[in-house]
Amino acid sequence: NEFVNVLADYIDLRFVKKEGKNGFRRSQSSSNVFQFQDEHRDLLGRPVWHWPQENESTQGSAHGHGEKPPQAKNLVPLKALSDVFVTKDKELLKKIFGVTMMTQYEAMKEILLAGDTNRLV
Repeated sequence: NEFVNVLADYIDLRFVKKEGKNGFRRSQSSSNVFQFQDEHRDLLGRPVWHWPQENESTQGSAHGHGEKPPQAKNLVPLKALSDVFVTKDKELLKKIFGVTMMTQYEAMKEILLAGDTNRLV
């Protein structure tokens, strides 16, 4: 959870609710494969995030957004998470996770990229 929260803070993840009749309400059909995702979108709003520029502060609270609502903890967009695992920029990874979480990052990446999980033991 800390791993995801650190990444969410780095990319300045926040959620924007759209008001009115043209909001993000989706079909509540039981055949809706994305119903779980839609429920989060209805509750939290649309995710808004960006990779910070080099001269930009990387602390979410420094942007004046304050503390995230409790429901927004432990969430990060799939695109941001997958970008982190395919990047080869070690300096960026150290900037995001720091030295202490790099071991966790490297272990997770090894597991995700392992062709044969028996070799992980």
